[in-house]
Amino acid sequence: MLGSALPGLAQAYTAPLPGKVFKDCRNCPEMVVLPAGTFTMGTPDDEVGREPDEGPMHEVTFDKPFAMSRYQITAGEWAQYMKETGITLPDGDTRPAASASTASRAIHRARVSRRCA
Repeated sequence: MLGSALPGLAQAYTAPLPGKVFKDCRNCPEMVVLPAGTFTMGTPDDEVGREPDEGPMHEVTFDKPFAMSRYQITAGEWAQYMKETGITLPDGDTRPAASASTASRAIHRARVSRRCA
């Protein structure tokens, strides 16, 4: 009965489809949803210009779609994201995005992951 009394208030959440571009907040960076699937990461040993950290080649599988930034995140965008979303870092890390702690990146990935689940 409550649903009929308040039409439109209870809406089912729909996860963004692969290719969908979104922002978590007004000044946050653009994110794009990538599809679930498998790809080969790394480069062949004999590739011209290959760097030592580009191997070994191995398969990577994502079981669910996920989102990542369309472009490199600037320190200003990271700061704005934290300010507008209220995200706090458990270790008090206040460094710019380029040196963000593993914990802070994990918090962001988990939050985006929930949006795409």
